Amino acid sequence: MIKAKRPDRYYLILFGIGPVFWLAYYSYNPLPFHWHWPWSDPIRFGMQIVVYPVLEEIVFRGLLLAWLSKRFAQRIGWFSLANILASIMFAALHLFNQSLLWSALIFFPSLVFGLSKERYQTLWAPIGLHCWYNLGFMLIFWF
Repeated sequence: MIKAKRPDRYYLILFGIGPVFWLAYYSYNPLPFHWHWPWSDPIRFGMQIVVYPVLEEIVFRGLLLAWLSKRFAQRIGWFSLANILASIMFAALHLFNQSLLWSALIFFPSLVFGLSKERYQTLWAPIGLHCWYNLGFMLIFWF
């Protein structure tokens, strides 16, 4: 894979994949739309769309993916083995507060976040995507 120094059209494609995930998850679990969000709990909303993505990206893409990349250089299609392993761990750790199916589905956006980290060589790329993806999920699944 070619490493880009700055965001390009592929980064926009990765942003565009977000709504695909939102619709796929929504088709799995359609919920009624609530007009009271995010104003009903702005702290929780902010934590979900900013704080958690930043912390998770520091741990999973900044530390874990970097560590795994030194040990597993193989690629499987577009994705490195290190990214696949980090994404499995990311999804598995969501089992603490998510259902099995939801945690398994989290694996796919995690691959996208790892792909952006590897391509752009900065944590800002996956942080931006993660915040965007979480924003969509919060707007659709706010409860």
